[in-house]
Amino acid sequence: GINAEYGCPDQGDGDDDDDGKKDLLTFLLKDIDDIITQGNYTHLNEISIQAQQLLDRLEGEGLVWDLLAGTEPIQNKIDTVMLVKELEEASDTELAEELREEEGVEGDVKEELDSCRADLLFFKLKNAIECLETRGLCV
Repeated sequence: GINAEYGCPDQGDGDDDDDGKKDLLTFLLKDIDDIITQGNYTHLNEISIQAQQLLDRLEGEGLVWDLLAGTEPIQNKIDTVMLVKELEEASDTELAEELREEEGVEGDVKEELDSCRADLLFFKLKNAIECLETRGLCV
């Protein structure tokens, strides 16, 4: 039958519309990839929300995986950028500059954060797709 919520036909192979979910993940992944490539983060939030809802739903269905595999460097960078942001807001520019130099944080803090968030989401979606592909091994 047709899965109304996603508008994706169920493949009828007994895996409860995994294919539809995979299509949706792939679609979102492409969106994120475009955002990263173009460096235009206007739609990042809405895509983030969509992706997060889907990922939460998959987790709710008991799909267990390491969504954050390979994302430690990005998470560290987010922490660093947040720290730079806090220092700059507290007008501790000297320390902020040092940290920027050490960690290679260039340009606008908000843009850096958006960029990191996009990268992080990209990895999460990629990991989720890989996991759906090997769902037998995941559960």
